[in-house]
Amino acid sequence: MELPQISESFHRGASADKAQGNGLGLFNCKRLMSLMDGEVYAEIESGCFSITLVVRLA
Repeated sequence: MELPQISESFHRGASADKAQGNGLGLFNCKRLMSLMDGEVYAEIESGCFSITLVVRLA
């Protein structure tokens, strides 16, 4: 399973060979959320991929 590596820089999944991109989207998202004292969670459930962003209230 590739889920643990999806937020690493330049990581592209095995099924991403036909899609454009450099593998930086979730890496950048995780970094920005960290700078804002937030978090990012990714999961696959029932064949659906979802991302949850946790934003701290000021």
